[in-house]
Amino acid sequence: VFQFKTAEFLYLWLFGACTLLAVSLALPGFQLIVLNGPFVFMLLYIWSKHYPTQSVSIMGLFQVQGFYLPWAFLMINMVLGG
Repeated sequence: VFQFKTAEFLYLWLFGACTLLAVSLALPGFQLIVLNGPFVFMLLYIWSKHYPTQSVSIMGLFQVQGFYLPWAFLMINMVLGG
């Protein structure tokens, strides 16, 4: 997605990190102590918007298109009790 666009990728990381930090400080009820999960999900969401027709295998069990990948990970997280 950001191949050879280092400045844009760095801006994406900084903007995402600052936004997640602001949300975690403004809304302490969400208890976002460790922000690596939401940060990885943000990167996954951006990737899925750039490659919506890419076929992705999830744990070798089933395949989904890139557009549905964030939703599939949310459902897996809910099923596993997260």
